Amino acid sequence: KEMALSTIQEIDKSRDSNPAQARRLADYVVKLLDPIIDQARKEGKADSVFEFQEIQADMLVRAGHAQDGRTLALALEKQRPADLRSFMTEARACYELAAASKKPSDYAYARDYFERILPQITPGVDSYWECWLRIIQCTAGSGGDAAAPEIKKRLSDLRTLYGAKVGGDTYRQDFAALYAQYGMTAPTTKP
Repeated sequence: KEMALSTIQEIDKSRDSNPAQARRLADYVVKLLDPIIDQARKEGKADSVFEFQEIQADMLVRAGHAQDGRTLALALEKQRPADLRSFMTEARACYELAAASKKPSDYAYARDYFERILPQITPGVDSYWECWLRIIQCTAGSGGDAAAPEIKKRLSDLRTLYGAKVGGDTYRQDFAALYAQYGMTAPTTKP
């Protein structure tokens, strides 16, 4: 169990610097969790089974198995409909599936999913910035060049509201790349 959790920390560290390594590690965690989940199930620890399966669904998506991660997330949503984590995992899977298919309709679906989740998340936390990042990326994927004015407006609004806090620590570089892509100056001062 400790090995799986420490590997997740390594995945988070290598997400941007070495995506292939992050995917391999996520795949490793998926396999590590199987016997842990089986043992928790045998011991009748339903809460532990749910928690480990939640991690496993997220790791499946990170490992590049978006459809499998989505399937597990859907099952977890039915078990605990009030737990937002499973919905975030499914939304991530939808984004990855859209990125793979490149279909505007898939991007539109993923965008809608993140837009429905966003109001339920505390502004400023990593999940909040992830939602905004994916919403903007999905807008580009579903609207192409015609989406540029909408994307620029959203980026401008976020810069006005949050200043240098846009993206938080985890997604700051992703947002900086978006600002550059759309010919905008990334935020550098706090509001």
